[in-house]
Amino acid sequence: MCGFDGNTSAISAIKDGTLGMDIAQLGYDMGYKAVEAAVKALEGEQVDSFIDSGSKVVDSTNCDEYIDDMKAKGLCAVSVLCLQSGYQQKVSTACGYFCGCTSL
Repeated sequence: MCGFDGNTSAISAIKDGTLGMDIAQLGYDMGYKAVEAAVKALEGEQVDSFIDSGSKVVDSTNCDEYIDDMKAKGLCAVSVLCLQSGYQQKVSTACGYFCGCTSL
């Protein structure tokens, strides 16, 4: 089975073996590239009409790497601790990222 979005429930399911893979949208990169394009536009530079922010297939072989990448971007410091200590994260519908913990 394959999920979509790269959120904590999907990552938790991959870690516990109930989900085979997930397609992460890389929202951080979306936002970064959007701001980068906005700055270019404000400075009068040419901006592409389509900007691919990418996606990533996350599975059991790279799940820890994905968590480390999100942690390095400041997006899941709390959730990494929670994943390691048996907690499930709540995902904010506003940002789509790791935004708190609840006990299983």
